[in-house]
Amino acid sequence: MNVYERNINASIETPAGENLITRASLLDLDHNIRIQLITEIATRTITSASVEMVKTPFEACRQALPNVEKLKGLKIERGFAKKMRKIVGGNTGCTHIVELMLTAASLTSNAILLEAARDPIKRRLFAMKSESERMNELEDFLKDSCVVFKQEE
Repeated sequence: MNVYERNINASIETPAGENLITRASLLDLDHNIRIQLITEIATRTITSASVEMVKTPFEACRQALPNVEKLKGLKIERGFAKKMRKIVGGNTGCTHIVELMLTAASLTSNAILLEAARDPIKRRLFAMKSESERMNELEDFLKDSCVVFKQEE
């Protein structure tokens, strides 16, 4: 029997220019929360962060809203999750905002990688490389992000 369901969605827009617009939302019986990040592609820096709490179980949940603006200037890079949790999580924040920010940051990272590979010639050359060559090229960026890029201890 299905007792509870939560849906998390994320999308990215790549408008002409140097930024990505990432939106993520969380919807369940008690919550409707939406975030938006604008990230500069070249520097991986968040230039704007906002959140909207359309529905929350408690009015006090909205006390976490001002924390999100403090993400401006943070880079989406190694260590982002830890820094972000300190800013928007904990006893002055919201665990659901943290969850949405992790989703948005992950999608943004993927989009930045794809943006770098958007040139059809570069993409074709990358695809022609061996698996180990492709892994070596991505290693610094994806180090310890998954089993494929695990660093030996």
